[in-house]
Amino acid sequence: MSDQTKEAEKKPDMPPQIANIHRSIYDAINLSKRLQWVITNYTVLVYGALFGFSRYFDLTISIREKTVLFIIASVACLCAIVLLVVIQYDLGRYRDQLDAIYKRWLSESEREELKLEGRYPKGIPALRGLPFLLAFIAVVAAGAALLIYSLLRPV
Repeated sequence: MSDQTKEAEKKPDMPPQIANIHRSIYDAINLSKRLQWVITNYTVLVYGALFGFSRYFDLTISIREKTVLFIIASVACLCAIVLLVVIQYDLGRYRDQLDAIYKRWLSESEREELKLEGRYPKGIPALRGLPFLLAFIAVVAAGAALLIYSLLRPV
């Protein structure tokens, strides 16, 4: 590519307002990823507390109390999975916003050099990081299954 072509392709400098938005989007992505970990960890912590509670009162816990613990575990699992999926959807939106900024303020050659194009499975930004989302969901679901099994098994 000639120098004239590079000059013609060069985009104007990004205004400070857009740079601030770019930084804010990155901060939102980082926060969202941390929240996925936090949701998973706290859900497992709730399972541990429920398990400990059920074991502490194992000799005297009634079917009604086991049912209440079962419902709490099920609700915790469902809420965690819904929150994890919502956060993954939001991550996709944030990535779309970043792509729009890159297309507007970076030339095609700059985007190619930084490998900012074509990195989403099936072109859907929310699918990036899908294995991590599935791992979080698996941890939450497996924890719920183990807890529910321990509650329902005969003593």
